[in-house]
Amino acid sequence: MKLFLKFTAVCLSGMLIATSVMAQGKAVAVTVEKVKLANIDDTTPLLARLIATVDSDVAARRDGIVDSVLFQVGDKIEKDQALVRLDDELVDIQLQNAEALLLSARAGIIVAEARVTLAKNAFERQSGLLGGVAFSKGRFDDLQQSAAEAIGELSRASAQLAIAQAAFARAKYDRKHSVIVAPFAGVAITRNVQPGQYISLGGAVAMLLDLNGLEIEADVPVNLLKGLKVGRELEAVLHDGTRAVATVRTLLPVETVSTRTRPVRLTVSLQGVEPYLIANGKTVTILMPISAITDVVIVPKDALVQGLDGGWMVFVARDGKAIAQEVEIGQASAGGLEILSGITSDDYVVIRGNERLRPNQSINPLDSDGHPVLVIASKTKSAE
Repeated sequence: MKLFLKFTAVCLSGMLIATSVMAQGKAVAVTVEKVKLANIDDTTPLLARLIATVDSDVAARRDGIVDSVLFQVGDKIEKDQALVRLDDELVDIQLQNAEALLLSARAGIIVAEARVTLAKNAFERQSGLLGGVAFSKGRFDDLQQSAAEAIGELSRASAQLAIAQAAFARAKYDRKHSVIVAPFAGVAITRNVQPGQYISLGGAVAMLLDLNGLEIEADVPVNLLKGLKVGRELEAVLHDGTRAVATVRTLLPVETVSTRTRPVRLTVSLQGVEPYLIANGKTVTILMPISAITDVVIVPKDALVQGLDGGWMVFVARDGKAIAQEVEIGQASAGGLEILSGITSDDYVVIRGNERLRPNQSINPLDSDGHPVLVIASKTKSAE
């Protein structure tokens, strides 16, 4: 009986070992991704600010009494939106008067031209008698003088017409600008007039700020300016941690002696950013490079697995096996984490399914679309 039990135990143990070996030999489907090389540099945070490129007082183009104000402080204003209406009763009278003067001046031109024609005809007839018995020297001189006077009257009538045309154009201008409109889209920051108030030519009725034209201005230490070229992209961090790409537009040639800094302007897109984070003068952090750009190995964060000793490792796909490789982590980047040592840019790392892997376990590597990937000695190609 004891011998039978011992034999049974040996058989069961052998079955368990065989089952374990079979389980270890079965390939596990995992998702892999090729290690990337990326440009990265060391940065230091630099406090900057959002600054409006377009903000202006909206001025009246004529004087007058304010009839109505059509906006409130804080309103979003569209381009050409009416802001203020001026009383236009007097302007209408001036326009009618200018139109009447214009008609009178045009009539004066017609009369003056007719007189010139008559005077010239009479003078020419008298000139035709020159040398004959009917020619009169006194009459000739009088007609010559009359022709000159008629031409002078025509010149004066032409001047009066020009004056009338200018007055009419000015009256039309004043009539048009009885309504003061926004020259650009923005937000009304101030409201400077009230109904019944007299406003002079050039007086400000409102201040508009264009939030769509905000840039970043940073006072950059001169020792960090080397290598900072127009067009270079930097990372901007807003108050709540929102990140955006800022592009160097210009380096202003003005230096503050006390701080040894120069202003740098950067363009930035703030679409999708919460409105409370967008304001003229709002602080923003620029990650300013302090070292030259270098190529570094980058892996997705999902590739990292923490080891029992607290260190980090990744599983590298090689010859159908998951090879555990200890790695040293550098700084974070937009594409993942910098790897200082342990793998190369030729390697493929497991990014999904690595949490249940054992070192040297058989794997079935798949790409992100679920297609098989064949990895042989760190050289990878799509499986046929």
